[in-house]
Amino acid sequence: MPWQRHGKTQTTEYQAWLRIKSVCTNPNDSSYHLYGGIGIKISEEWYYNFSQFLKDVGIKPNNSILDRKNQQDDFIPSNVFWRTKSSLNDNKKTGFQYKLKLQSNIFKTTRQSNISKLHDNQIFSKLHDTLIYHQNMECGKE
Repeated sequence: MPWQRHGKTQTTEYQAWLRIKSVCTNPNDSSYHLYGGIGIKISEEWYYNFSQFLKDVGIKPNNSILDRKNQQDDFIPSNVFWRTKSSLNDNKKTGFQYKLKLQSNIFKTTRQSNISKLHDNQIFSKLHDTLIYHQNMECGKE
């Protein structure tokens, strides 16, 4: 599929699109392990076509961020929307609990499959650091 010119590379919508592509497909992205690393994908049509992404999600309203309705599902048209930051704050506790559950599942998978040579205290330390990082992100302390 050929790349298309659209003249919107300086917009927040374009930056959001680039970020989604990166966290889903670039193992060197610092957040890849939370998205692409656990199987979250970006719609193939969106990956190659920013104009289609913009058509599907629309122009970013003031004080909003791109979010997914189902945090376990991909970045696809039926699952992505602009959420107001105030509604995100209302949902903060749920988001933190989901991330805790996600990290716990990763811990169980690692321990059950014997992939990791880390001791339990090293794994718990990494889990703790990851959870603190996400808690700070949700509080705006990145």
